[in-house]
Amino acid sequence: MKSLLASAIAVFLCAVFTQNQTAPVAPKPGSAVELPPVKSLDSTVVALPKGDPSVKGVAICFTAAHCPIATAQLPALVALARQYSEQGVRFYFVDPNVKETTADLKELEARVHGAGPLIHDTEQLWTRALKVSRTTEALVIDGSGVLRYRGAFDDQFALGTRKPEPQRHYVKEALVAVLAGKAPALPETEPKGCLITPAARPAAPVPPSGEVHYHEHVAPVLRKHCVECHRPGEIGPLPLLSYDDADAAAAMIAEVVEQRRMPPWHANPQFGSWKNARGLSEEERSTLIRWASGARSEGPKPAKPADPAPAAPLWHIGAPDLVLTIPKQRIPATGKIDYHYVEVPTGLTEDRWVTAAEVHAGAREVVHHALIFVVYPKDRRHEQPPIDGGLNGGFFASLVPGERPNEWPAGTGKLLPAGSALLFQMHYTADGTAREDATQIGLVFAKEPPARRVVNRGIHQRKLNIPPGASAARFEARWKVSRDVEILAFLPHMHYRGKSFRYVLEHPDGREETLLDVPRYDFGWQATYIPEKPLQVSGGSTMRCIAEFDNSAANLANPNPKATVRWGEQSWDEMMIGYVDYVEK
Repeated sequence: MKSLLASAIAVFLCAVFTQNQTAPVAPKPGSAVELPPVKSLDSTVVALPKGDPSVKGVAICFTAAHCPIATAQLPALVALARQYSEQGVRFYFVDPNVKETTADLKELEARVHGAGPLIHDTEQLWTRALKVSRTTEALVIDGSGVLRYRGAFDDQFALGTRKPEPQRHYVKEALVAVLAGKAPALPETEPKGCLITPAARPAAPVPPSGEVHYHEHVAPVLRKHCVECHRPGEIGPLPLLSYDDADAAAAMIAEVVEQRRMPPWHANPQFGSWKNARGLSEEERSTLIRWASGARSEGPKPAKPADPAPAAPLWHIGAPDLVLTIPKQRIPATGKIDYHYVEVPTGLTEDRWVTAAEVHAGAREVVHHALIFVVYPKDRRHEQPPIDGGLNGGFFASLVPGERPNEWPAGTGKLLPAGSALLFQMHYTADGTAREDATQIGLVFAKEPPARRVVNRGIHQRKLNIPPGASAARFEARWKVSRDVEILAFLPHMHYRGKSFRYVLEHPDGREETLLDVPRYDFGWQATYIPEKPLQVSGGSTMRCIAEFDNSAANLANPNPKATVRWGEQSWDEMMIGYVDYVEK
């Protein structure tokens, strides 16, 4: 069965690839550009200026409402447009998403106001003429109508990664050259944004296994695996609740599914069995790829419409028994942001045991992650684990990119003492827009004290010294387990240069066992790995964490491949922590 499905996928993708090979070639730097007139969002006719001596250059910038890279880089792009308009450069902003909503377009128009017209390319006239394939592509044309640069806006963003600051400003460099009457030193780069779904359906062949329709075949797969995140209020940037949603995102669906980037799951399947594993079967992968790469048929609507996909719940853990909110934090639009430490009293008058905790980011756009610690009242400080940033003392609850709430098995829990407070360690990352954040935590209390207490520990290596350019710098950390425990969960943590992470158990008899292997660590999706059954670890064993870091230029997320990198809180520094949740027997 699997071999037949694999063959079907191969035949279909080969046909699509052959079609792409014969497609017209995109205009190259050095060639003249001709574009048909189009209308901006306010119905003004827009055409490339010809013979106007006041126009020294033109920049055409593609964007979209739901592409995270496009929205993140838009403030810097708008600022550049306002700067260079005074020097005779005209900027045009183009949204090629045919099914963009009126509300999305109005929001985009407000964001680019005063920097240049917004063109909703509903017929994809400019998109097709310029052979633009991704929403972040920018083109620079000189005053005589010759294309001088095409590609990425800068090198800060890529799919799934971002640098703290750009190292190269490609569009700005091209504009400087054009205004000086020169050709840019770098005339072309690869844009890293979201794929643009063509408005026209390709005449793709019907694969051997038959036609694929949205309602019958695609919607059930999206509901099962995707809408958990891809809906309003959740982390997925592209909503996938309807046919129109999926149709607009079809090109990205095909790419991320074919490359196995989505659903996000990074554990090596050779080791361990995971309760919360994400993934698609080969049949599901085939269905999504064939539909998204083909005619994108809606198909007949079911006689009985499926229940609407549920809206994101306010709390995944159910109604909390206690909700605590940090005071409003003001986050600047740009620059380095030190960790914010905010203490919030619980107001508890008696000890309570917590069975579930869920952290809600107030401003999801800038909250990278949060760790929450328990601060005991003064007369019980001797009971308090060390608050050491989540190392030996561990943490009480957490929010990391793309992860689910903290929930612990029946009969276990974490203690929240009477008179205690929660200390929020907030890691913010500026996204180009000044924001305010008031992150919350919701807690569910046990009806009676549990039999066993959950402990979190960070197995860490602070003596990091990653050489410049190193592509596989290896470090190790160890935890000598003093008594029998049951491991409930793993959470590896590194920063931009994190490459791989393994948990290896050395048994008292000398045997070694790999418990978790993450061969391609992803800073943008920091998963917690929950075993199907708690892992039994005998006292006298040693837990080893083995991590590799890529500090080379080949790592697109690398802030600076020429730097020696050491331990530090900021994302351009590094960390190596292997968190574990466990209970003692």
